[in-house]
Amino acid sequence: IALNPLGDDEYIYQWTPVESLDDANAFNPTATPEVSTTYVATIQDQDNFCTIQRAIHVIVPPEIELQIPNDTTICDPDFLIQTQSNVALQYLWADNPDFTTPFSTDSNILITPFGKTTYFVKATDEFACFVQDSITITGNGINTELDSLHLICQGEVVTLESINLDDSDQLSYEWLPE
Repeated sequence: IALNPLGDDEYIYQWTPVESLDDANAFNPTATPEVSTTYVATIQDQDNFCTIQRAIHVIVPPEIELQIPNDTTICDPDFLIQTQSNVALQYLWADNPDFTTPFSTDSNILITPFGKTTYFVKATDEFACFVQDSITITGNGINTELDSLHLICQGEVVTLESINLDDSDQLSYEWLPE
């Protein structure tokens, strides 16, 4: 982060602490601290007549830890993706890594995947820092429709039918009782 983008290069600067600064004598040094740090600039005019000190506090928030389940294959039609985070306050779920079409802002989502589907999550903390992750669920659920009720008189015959709603599934049937 640039510490003093509106600084004046007509003055003499000395920044402390010097660790994590690219140039401790620049009017606008770049700082890359790993922890929150207060930088103090001692600023003098060219004649060394006037001197002032100014401080800038750079906050480095804790790293966002996001835990989601591993990629998996399911047979049930629904799957609950549960997330956990140490500091995330907001969540955004989408079916693409650009998050152009988000579908949920909940930390946990119930999904119904057919085939192989990847879900992307972005977790954001109070400082607008974020991490992203994804989970791929292969839904092997059987998507069929059965007639739920047949009314026949004794001695009549009925044909039972199962309609496969997913053309990519090759299903086999076993009807009980025989």
